[in-house]
Amino acid sequence: MEDLFGIDSENNDIMAHLDDDVLHQKDYWPGELVTLAEAIRTQMRREGEQEDATYKQMERVLLAMSFLCGGRNYYLPNGDRIKRALRNKRIYDSFTGHNHRELCQQFRLSEQKIYEIIKEQRQLHQNRIQHNLFTNGQA
Repeated sequence: MEDLFGIDSENNDIMAHLDDDVLHQKDYWPGELVTLAEAIRTQMRREGEQEDATYKQMERVLLAMSFLCGGRNYYLPNGDRIKRALRNKRIYDSFTGHNHRELCQQFRLSEQKIYEIIKEQRQLHQNRIQHNLFTNGQA
């Protein structure tokens, strides 16, 4: 089934709908996007990705980010804050309900900290999918 823009919603292959040279025309991109693209490409090359695969993966990442937050100012924390946020998301995604001890060992955290992270991440997830009907914290 195609959406309003002619993109198949069941097989959402965004790349199939772009001209081949769209991402190579960096002169038309805002400076921050070029910087972000180069950072992604450089990191992938450091990790041993081949050049062709690097460009395709970079394009997919940037397009996914564009569809998620395109047209908005977006804040990314730096340093330890983003590492901690990514770690916490990974813990939440790995949690099965019965593997808290394994997560403690894997991430070198206490059980209490694992449970705090799960609680916090569950609330963040719930807030994303279920918006609050009340304002100013009223419940």
